[in-house]
Amino acid sequence: MSKFDQNLKTKLIGEAGQLKLSKATVVIVGLGGTGCPVFSYLDLFGLDSIHIVDFDKVSESNLNRQFLYNESHIGVDKTEAYLNENTLTFRWPMKIQDAEKEIDWATVDLIIDCTDNYNAKSRIQKIAKNHEIPAIFSGVHGYLISIYSYHPQISNQTYDIFIPKNKNRKRLEKSEGTFPTTTGILGTMVANEAIKILLDIDDKTFYNKMFYYNVLSNFQETINL
Repeated sequence: MSKFDQNLKTKLIGEAGQLKLSKATVVIVGLGGTGCPVFSYLDLFGLDSIHIVDFDKVSESNLNRQFLYNESHIGVDKTEAYLNENTLTFRWPMKIQDAEKEIDWATVDLIIDCTDNYNAKSRIQKIAKNHEIPAIFSGVHGYLISIYSYHPQISNQTYDIFIPKNKNRKRLEKSEGTFPTTTGILGTMVANEAIKILLDIDDKTFYNKMFYYNVLSNFQETINL
């Protein structure tokens, strides 16, 4: 019995899909509240290799939602705090601007943005365009999460961070601090989107669409771009 038995039974994966996943290489930028579930699920799916890029260290304020870490990891680089010997993991304890020069982008199948920084998102967008690599962009705004997927051959435009000003759209509700499940829900959805992209399930992917979900009110909306 293999830990991938359930994957093999799933029609959308099967043997062909599992073989494709086992050969995939993904870059995750940001190993925080969103990056933790993304990394965990992609690891469980049996990807060949995962690059993790994060210049930050674990702090006590992270521990309410970043479940890969505990008190013993405080002060340790996030890329080094969590070790899994079953996955070939490349660790880049630096900003994406610096990791860009180190990573062999020709081997990468997907870039996943799990950052909360506009400059990082902008850089990831340029890398995806320049190297013609699919990418997923994600964000948290209070209780609101957003996802957009980019593909060089399918997308009409690249990602741009925006929150429409129309107050009639019941999107935004401010929160003090980070509500723990918000990034968990987002990370799980991003991981799900990543698997669809790696399996080439293009018609079910957020290409040319912006997805919003408010975890407090359960309001959701998908906007065609």
